[in-house]
Amino acid sequence: MHLYGFDRPAVSDHLTATEFHTVADKQWFIDHFKKFVTKGMPRHLFTKRFYDRLNGCFGFCAEYDIYGFWSVWFEDMGAKARFLKQVLAHSCYGHADCTYSDAERIIIDWLESQPALL
Repeated sequence: MHLYGFDRPAVSDHLTATEFHTVADKQWFIDHFKKFVTKGMPRHLFTKRFYDRLNGCFGFCAEYDIYGFWSVWFEDMGAKARFLKQVLAHSCYGHADCTYSDAERIIIDWLESQPALL
């Protein structure tokens, strides 16, 4: 069992590489998302790599840059709650071989199973 509540091989088996991203890239995003949320969404875990992927998932947009995204979605507890609400409300569009829709679905399923985080 992985630190954040899922078995890596089982998750990786359900991910599809894209033309530009490997299964390992998608796995990293899932792991980091879980770590970020579980730790309370701290600024030091909101890295450029994480921002670059997150702003293209769950219906989010770039909010101009990493600082704008942070201020819109993580500046305070209300913003963090809106962030989680948007993630949970997202319909995972697109084919997994072209998008992160498979990773999004895994993250949403995980969040739904973590009522203490919501």
